[in-house]
Amino acid sequence: MLVSLLLTTLPARADRASAPYAEGQDAEARQDYEAAYSSYTQAYELKPKDLRYRAAAIRMRLLASETHVHRGQKLRESGNLSDALLEFERAALIDPASFIAQQEIRRTRVMMEAAEARKKNVTCSGEASQNEKQVRAVLGRVELAPISRNPISLRMTEHSKIVYDGNPGMSPDTVGTTVFSAMVPSPSG
Repeated sequence: MLVSLLLTTLPARADRASAPYAEGQDAEARQDYEAAYSSYTQAYELKPKDLRYRAAAIRMRLLASETHVHRGQKLRESGNLSDALLEFERAALIDPASFIAQQEIRRTRVMMEAAEARKKNVTCSGEASQNEKQVRAVLGRVELAPISRNPISLRMTEHSKIVYDGNPGMSPDTVGTTVFSAMVPSPSG
């Protein structure tokens, strides 16, 4: 009796995890990455030992976070800073390791502070206010961007001994420039 009860409940537990997984696959096919992430995470929580569910949840976490970052960037460009900040915070909540989401949160907060300062008309006599200095500092920083997926080809035209030891007839600052020629594809290619 106990054995038959166990045999009937085990498939039911497996079916409970496969239904959210199938929903996640449908949502992913529609490019609804937030719904897919939610479904895959639910399937993974129901059956944490199944690596297929874990891999799907991790893959969708990145895409769902990226979706919120992109939506936030569009909102910020249109001037809606508070909603943009909410989108960036949602992205960081989904994927706490997202440096782009963290960067966009900081940047948007500084922009909001600067906008508030302009409204209050708080400026020092002849000097830029602290908020304006922060805005300039943030806008002058290097922005993170997705890297190109194109491979980089490196071709050596000289023997490796010359690269590491140098050529007696060659000046030390020209060794690297004459020995290597790298073929780096453009980011858009």
